[in-house]
Amino acid sequence: MFDLIQEIFKLITVGPGNLVVHLALAISVMAALQVTLFSRRGAPPGVFPRLVLGLLLLLIAQFVQFLASGLAWQGLLNPQTFLPSLDRAVIAWSLVWLVWLWGFPRPSRAADVINILSNIIILLMLVFSVSAWAQTAPGASFNNTWVDWGWSLFSIFILLVGLLFLLLERPQNWNIGLAVLGLNLAGLVIHLVWPTPGGDFSGAIRLAQLCSFPLLPALTQRLHSAVSAKAAENAPAESATVERRRYSADPRAVYAWLQLATHPSADELHTTLTRAVAQTMLADLCYLALTPDPFGDVVLKTGYDHIRDEVLPSVRILQNRIPAITSSLQRGRPLRLSASEVTQAELSALAEALGLETSGNLLIIPLATQRKVWGGLLLLSPYSQRVWTANDQTYLLTTIETLVELLQRADQPTPAPTP
Repeated sequence: MFDLIQEIFKLITVGPGNLVVHLALAISVMAALQVTLFSRRGAPPGVFPRLVLGLLLLLIAQFVQFLASGLAWQGLLNPQTFLPSLDRAVIAWSLVWLVWLWGFPRPSRAADVINILSNIIILLMLVFSVSAWAQTAPGASFNNTWVDWGWSLFSIFILLVGLLFLLLERPQNWNIGLAVLGLNLAGLVIHLVWPTPGGDFSGAIRLAQLCSFPLLPALTQRLHSAVSAKAAENAPAESATVERRRYSADPRAVYAWLQLATHPSADELHTTLTRAVAQTMLADLCYLALTPDPFGDVVLKTGYDHIRDEVLPSVRILQNRIPAITSSLQRGRPLRLSASEVTQAELSALAEALGLETSGNLLIIPLATQRKVWGGLLLLSPYSQRVWTANDQTYLLTTIETLVELLQRADQPTPAPTP
């Protein structure tokens, strides 16, 4: 049995068998890429480009290794000096992108930055590894050397981080991603414990890649499920006979608007306004935001929870955490953000600042005239997950100028009575 396994390892690590391995891996990646391209229709924003980018870079890495192995087999490249380090670099490069593909289907600035830094580290390690290995004695075996151990431990660290993230976050199809990363981890561990003697390449790692790369087309299931979820969301319920109300004119909302006409103090006016808008627009939460200074925080002056019928306290948020919201408030432009799109990171930051598990969808109604931008009204749907439309955006448009005048008048200091 031991001899049979050694023969298999030798077959996939020595030319021309190693060329077949690179070709098989490239075909697996290409199959996943083709399925992704065919499934792009209706894909949610941000998911499809990330899949294509990750698969293309995996394919390029296999092509580079296939080309280098072919040149070495033809005697046009010194195989001992360059190929072992290139092989370990491609393995680490592939693992970084596999973790990125399986763990972060939607845009994540932190994950993208870490991914870029990891790729730069791999390229630097490749340069160092080639120069260090070129100084060894001719004919020496790369396996089980300190350079080989360095590459293997680095790759194992990447896999452990990826596996831990998948277990904790459990993104869509995380179980298949767990299998892909687990197979590669098993190959690396076997390589360290049971290295191929007298060779420069690892049969265990290549066998693990041959088993895991054919699972890459499963990544495209995210596109199908996202399309199905979107269709189910847009399709009307068969049992529904009446469309859900989008606006309200019940006595509570009318009374709140009437209170605005009594010219209360500034604080009372702010609270009354958020209550009136939340009850009229049937928003779960409504916040009144001030126009942020260029270098100041975004200040949510007050808010109202329509579901719990509670006044919400003031909140301050760093501008760099919510750049799109900040720009909308500064320019006096309306804004709609959906929790299912690429702006999810910004809405997550907003939810964290407000102490919510999720912010839901967001609509910003600017409080601005041709002369001045006072701020804006932030409507959120963390409980109902209501999707805001263009009609919602313009529903209160005719009242904006009057509201801004009331707010400006309330901000003006009351003149002292003359004796």
